[in-house]
Amino acid sequence: MQIPKDTVLEMIKGQGDPDKAARAEAELPDQIDTVEHRDVLAEYGVEPSDLAGDPGNTLGI
Repeated sequence: MQIPKDTVLEMIKGQGDPDKAARAEAELPDQIDTVEHRDVLAEYGVEPSDLAGDPGNTLGI
């Protein structure tokens, strides 16, 4: 699944760590593949299942 970087950045910013969000903004590509970038997402505390439209997903995607 392809996710826009902005969606992931909002999730990281919601964790309350602006330094982590700034690092992610510089490191992540514009479109994030949840399979290909699974390890990078995990480094930022983002689970691909959180982005995949799970019932508990607060992003609404």
